[in-house]
Amino acid sequence: MGFRNYLALNGMIERFQSSEPSAKLSTEGELPCVLVYSSYDHVRHIKPIVDNVQEYLEQNGFRVILLKEEARNLSVYSEEFLRAAKDCVLGIVILDGFRPNVLFEFGVLIGLEKPVVLLKDKNAEINIKTLYGRVDHENCRNITGLTYLKFEMLKNPSIISNSCAQFSDLSMNISEYDHEAAKRDEKHIFNQLKSNISRIRAEIETEGEKIMGKKRPASLSDSYVERYQRNVQRLYNLLMDPIIEEHDVDAILTDFKDLETESNIRMPSEIYSLIASLFKSIAERAG
Repeated sequence: MGFRNYLALNGMIERFQSSEPSAKLSTEGELPCVLVYSSYDHVRHIKPIVDNVQEYLEQNGFRVILLKEEARNLSVYSEEFLRAAKDCVLGIVILDGFRPNVLFEFGVLIGLEKPVVLLKDKNAEINIKTLYGRVDHENCRNITGLTYLKFEMLKNPSIISNSCAQFSDLSMNISEYDHEAAKRDEKHIFNQLKSNISRIRAEIETEGEKIMGKKRPASLSDSYVERYQRNVQRLYNLLMDPIIEEHDVDAILTDFKDLETESNIRMPSEIYSLIASLFKSIAERAG
């Protein structure tokens, strides 16, 4: 029953896309998550960490949104990130390097009251040298006020979790990973993500419900609104469950179809994309 529904949903998605190309439906993980980090130029160990974070999130139903740190028009960059942040249910912020783009994006997520997981390596530093841009023997004194030798001797201050003056009252919420740790180690990035996401699961579900609540059809009458919101809540509970049961997904699909039929109003296309991602997870688990 469930696998047939999954195939039927794929057909439904194709019909939606042909009639409404802007719907952007897919069957990938549909819990949007913004990942914020410094680039390799500023944090040498960051690439495998970003790869690991992306792997873990995608395995657990999240769709990872990456905005590369590149030279770009600030207004375009800000608009692009703000749009991604508004639509996400979770922000993962890796503090290593303490770059301006990381602090800006973290501030946007906090301002939007998004659930956020703050992470740092056990030896994370504030990379102050890279704030000066490209420095060499010839331009060093003009740019930094120091000789090149003294500039090279500058020591990057550490980001210390338990006192972290850089974040004051947020310091206790910064989780520490070890980029050299084995997967079985508590400090491995997988295990830090697992414990933190589990800790704020209710916040993530609530954020998803809030976002989908805003997508509720405006023409849906009051008699159906409560039922719609109740279905959305059940849907996000399923999306965050580590074990998804086929009959539960069948039931939520049936309930949304019934609501659509009785109200004679099409449900948001994102609803069916979310349900499709659940059926896809079940199909992959079945082998």
